Amino acid sequence: MTKKLSFKSILFNLYIVCLTLLPAGSVGGVNLKIIIFIPLFICAMQLLANESDSLKQFAWMNAIAAIFMIWAVRSLLTPFYADWSMSQYKDVITTLLGCMFVRLIVTDQSKRKAFVRLCINTVAVGCILKIVVLLYSIKTGVSVSSIVDRVSALFRVKLMTIELGDLGGRLQFPSDNLLPVVLFAVLCLRRWLQIGRLKACFIVALILVSSLYTFSRYLWVCTAFAMCLGIFLSRKDKFNLIYVATAGAVASIFHEQLWLLINLRFSNALAGASDQTRVWQISALREFFWEAPLFGHGMGSYVLQHVRAVDLPYAYEVQLLALAGEFGVIGMVIFAILLINYYRKAFSFRKGAYTYQFSILLMLASFLGAGLFNPCLLVSMSSVSYGLIFVLASLGSNGEESWSPEGGQQILLLQPPSIVSSI
Repeated sequence: MTKKLSFKSILFNLYIVCLTLLPAGSVGGVNLKIIIFIPLFICAMQLLANESDSLKQFAWMNAIAAIFMIWAVRSLLTPFYADWSMSQYKDVITTLLGCMFVRLIVTDQSKRKAFVRLCINTVAVGCILKIVVLLYSIKTGVSVSSIVDRVSALFRVKLMTIELGDLGGRLQFPSDNLLPVVLFAVLCLRRWLQIGRLKACFIVALILVSSLYTFSRYLWVCTAFAMCLGIFLSRKDKFNLIYVATAGAVASIFHEQLWLLINLRFSNALAGASDQTRVWQISALREFFWEAPLFGHGMGSYVLQHVRAVDLPYAYEVQLLALAGEFGVIGMVIFAILLINYYRKAFSFRKGAYTYQFSILLMLASFLGAGLFNPCLLVSMSSVSYGLIFVLASLGSNGEESWSPEGGQQILLLQPPSIVSSI
């Protein structure tokens, strides 16, 4: 008998779906994310109030919010940055709160399994939407760029796209940074998640196609790495041979198209332009950092002579360096402390799960590395990535029995990781 979901679980699931599938919070001027976020935040505060150290938790939350307000006020005093100060402050706080939601609500084995499955299914739906757009473009002759522009207008956000002629067009969604982690989870934990072989093969194929059409070299590498890592950890699952055989067969059938697509991405015209953009960003942002190395220039600040985009000038492709310029060494140290604090209970590296948890740590490193290529580390969507990695790491913590991906049914959590310092 299926257990009935609580109100907070329904809100949480809807929030995860919105973060993953919607390019932005607003749809036709209606901000769906904030409509769900407010009651979900109230539910999370109620859960937090029931904790034995709730006063400590609330004090920690308020302290973090107040500390980051220092950088918001700093840029508010500068006319060039004032308009974007609260925008980035909102990005930081919603990311931290999203991570907290996962930690407060996904608290036992059944909820962890449900959360991982939700992320997998939602990402699969996003991949299907991409394929529908490509097929619609082929059938009607409407360019992918035109379709993406219409979607951008609906959600009031600028999505990245490039026309690829007969090959379709580039389709990169904000949630695409989830693709490698989800692929790893499907390959590594298929049996524990009770995903059938046919469904698993279908999802893997969807993710590979979706990753290919992101037209992102970094995502290609991360996806390939996640696939190799997932297959290695679940080497006792003989169905992995089917994945490899199917991928090889598809690659051989469509080798000409694949070669054209990959060759185009690495051509001087495209790769050179992307690399040159990062070269000037690195040069400008390095100087930007050294102008205020300790505290940075404040939230929403940017290099006045090198504006990446008028609609969001502080969001650079080389986000890690941009954050260093905005928050300085002290701010980056605070981010590092928050990151370590969030994962310190999840990564126990106990006997029997060391290899698995080290693999999850590599997936976390690959996600953080994306901050050198895309502004993806401090947006509300990124909380899903942080949360999913946290949950996957927690599967190897506090277990009664020796655990490995191949023996996933042996997972037995004695207690969920502590919610100490839950932001």
